Amino acid sequence: MLAATNATNAEINEFTVAPQITPKNEELPYHEWFIEFEREPLDMKMFKNFLDEALQRREQLLFRFD
Repeated sequence: MLAATNATNAEINEFTVAPQITPKNEELPYHEWFIEFEREPLDMKMFKNFLDEALQRREQLLFRFD
């Protein structure tokens, strides 16, 4: 998350992650992120991508379906 905040000039006040282990419509399980920003990212899409890519590098079982 630090790489994402640094790259997008964001500042996080607080966050939590909630697992969705039984999603509807036969989707795969996923996590929902709730982030409270002290200063929002200059580019939210860039923040999301930085965070997603960092998590994928850390845990190879995580991947995106976009």
